[in-house]
Amino acid sequence: MGRWGGAVGMLRAFGHGLLALVVLSSPTATGAQTADANLWGADPDGTVLAVARSGNTMYMGGTFTHVAPVTGAGVPFDAGTGQPLPSYPRVAGRVYCVISDGAGGWFIGGNFGGVGGLARKNLAHILRDGSVAKWAPDPDGDVHALALCGTKLYVGGAFTQIAGRLRSNLAALSTTTGAATSWNPGTDYVVKAILVRDRSVYVGGQFYHAGGQQRYRLAELSTATAQATDWRPDPDNEVLSLAIIGDTLFAGGYFRNMAGKPRDYLAAVSRTTGALLPWNAAVSRVPQFLYDGGPQVTALIVDRGTLYVAGYFNRIGGATRQGLAALSTATGEASPWDPRAVRESPITAIFFTMALEGTSLYVAGSFDSLGGLPGQLAGSVDTRTGLALPWRPDPNQGITALAIQDGTLYAGGWFTSLGPRVHRHGLAAFDMRTGSVTDWDPSPDGTVNALGVRDGTVYVGGGFSTIGGQARANVAALDSASGLATPWNPSCSGPVWTLSIAESTVYVGGWFDGVGGQSRRNIAALDLASGLATAWHPDPNDAVTTIAPHGGEVFVGGWFSHIGGVPRLYVAAVSADSGQATSWVSDASDYVDCIAVNDTVVYVSGYFNYIGGRARDGIAALSTLNGTPTEWLANASREVKQVLVSDGVVYAAGAFSTIGGEARDFIAALDPLTGEVLDWNPGADGVVWALGVGGGRVYAGGAFQRMGTAPCGLIASISPASGSSAPGGPGLGGVVVSLSATNPVTSDAIFRFTLREAATTDLEVFDLAGRRLARPLIRQRQVAGPHEVAASTRDWPSGCYFYRLAVGAEAHTRKLMVVH
Repeated sequence: MGRWGGAVGMLRAFGHGLLALVVLSSPTATGAQTADANLWGADPDGTVLAVARSGNTMYMGGTFTHVAPVTGAGVPFDAGTGQPLPSYPRVAGRVYCVISDGAGGWFIGGNFGGVGGLARKNLAHILRDGSVAKWAPDPDGDVHALALCGTKLYVGGAFTQIAGRLRSNLAALSTTTGAATSWNPGTDYVVKAILVRDRSVYVGGQFYHAGGQQRYRLAELSTATAQATDWRPDPDNEVLSLAIIGDTLFAGGYFRNMAGKPRDYLAAVSRTTGALLPWNAAVSRVPQFLYDGGPQVTALIVDRGTLYVAGYFNRIGGATRQGLAALSTATGEASPWDPRAVRESPITAIFFTMALEGTSLYVAGSFDSLGGLPGQLAGSVDTRTGLALPWRPDPNQGITALAIQDGTLYAGGWFTSLGPRVHRHGLAAFDMRTGSVTDWDPSPDGTVNALGVRDGTVYVGGGFSTIGGQARANVAALDSASGLATPWNPSCSGPVWTLSIAESTVYVGGWFDGVGGQSRRNIAALDLASGLATAWHPDPNDAVTTIAPHGGEVFVGGWFSHIGGVPRLYVAAVSADSGQATSWVSDASDYVDCIAVNDTVVYVSGYFNYIGGRARDGIAALSTLNGTPTEWLANASREVKQVLVSDGVVYAAGAFSTIGGEARDFIAALDPLTGEVLDWNPGADGVVWALGVGGGRVYAGGAFQRMGTAPCGLIASISPASGSSAPGGPGLGGVVVSLSATNPVTSDAIFRFTLREAATTDLEVFDLAGRRLARPLIRQRQVAGPHEVAASTRDWPSGCYFYRLAVGAEAHTRKLMVVH
């Protein structure tokens, strides 16, 4: 791990009438871990940095500006009324492409993990009645393009496997079974566009080889053999969109040359020869502005003799048009039709996608007005008059895919909500009986980083100057009923990143040099009654990110190297009375994000690789007596931002994709005794910054749009994991009641287990490479009750091993540390 990636990410995060819809969902295999579908969310361009629950209210703080009901990333509309359909399956993730299935349903592709509560990875089929088909090819990467031809669905994107078969970015599937056909052209990079005509499949994207031949970014493939034909226009950059009329293929994208001749962003090519045709729309954007990707053509639709063009441009076909135009397919000249798309900043309106039915053109992108009416991200215009039509979906982020059939319009994209939103700047409260936002609205003028609730008062830390209707610098107390600031006013000179409420004080940490009327550097204890700083003064020399009082000590983590009068690297324990550092020492190799204390164990998370002199990646368990790391081991692949202990479970969250040797995306549950990763696996699609518990739920906040198969808006309410119930480890259930071993082992390992009933057992030990080193029990019949089995480890190298107890179809695995 490198220091600055994580540090910059943390600093960036610290600086930063409604739709009533019925959603179709189904129980999943991990139903106990599903997120609450009723909980509202925040706009996806923000981040949730703090959560706290009190009674039936959940408080959420961060960098967001609006909250709304979560619709998911794909919503069907009645094209006539412009209203969403009353029921539909919600998409958990992002939708990049959608096409009609020709029977009233839809094929959707993108980057998602569930549809309608069912596990569907990146590709799904939604049926006419709104249910999700059993069809589940589950490509292992993003899907960017779809094309339907009879009973074959052509799929393009950035995947290596689909329907259990090896396919490089391009495949053909059966629309009835989802199985991959034998058609397998393969490309060496991403496919962004597919168009099927006659016996040819035209594909565009970023590739250099397709169908077994060198083909630059555009290729014609045989529907029969999957081989590339001799047709090769070879554009010099990416192709994003395709359209055909007669023997002419139109291609749009980033390119500046086609078939060796200049053509900016849009070209017409002979389908017969691949030669560049004289047709030239002369697409450009003046002045050139590269920070939004630069000029490009993103979508094309042919309607008889008219080619509708969408993209990033302001000159096309000899006319001035911002991002949207109609051209003659014969001459390339712009028609008189002018949708009056306008965007004042930075240069021009931009459009990502289009759908056409009759004389109604539906578009999505980024603009200030369209067809004479104000707009923002999506709208519709009449193709005869250029005037705006009623469809105004108001997504909270971009729509990137549109398709229409029989009066129903399907919109997919990066959004999590469609429709009117409620303004909440950085701080909101939700009624957990309904999941909806309350009227509570303190409206801080900056970021909220930390929250705590005590006796009807909400304590808030962050980077703000006003909150609850009063001037309050970076820390405040708010009435939980009215949202107004109380008289308590410590006035902190810099941002507060963490707070912890003790019996008579509020500990605050961050990056400041004064608070509560006193000179205090980066940490202070504030009197709960007066808001004044107490005499307690540990004086760390750098920022504090976490504070955990425990008994007569206060455990502190952050970026410091000196605290309480002595050197301490990133983590320390100081006296709750004097503020002086105690003898507890467990120096870390890099900064600490979070600390949680449970009886005799201090759980620490952050960006370190070593702590207390031992290798530990991102998370560790330390003795409360002296700071010595225990044998508890759950190394994470990247930074662990939060650690929380509740009801016999250690919850960890952050930027990791694996922890404790198991695949877990951004959030996990660990056994507090062994460090074993529990089966609980909600699966976020983005970094989790905050954790909280209350009301029998686990709350996660961060920068994610889905949690498993459920769409979310930066916040999720999840049922908890099952905690430890036996002294030797977590409750196992089934025949095996408990399972443990001596840990660490120096010479002989003693394995202990208890059986609920008599059974035949196997006990095996493996190294980290999966090689079996010992088999203490081989199909031995054991009576009900406790058992002990010994095995010598004298010849094994010091290190980490795994032991596995199998009882019939039931099997349980634990870690074993050997130290000589």
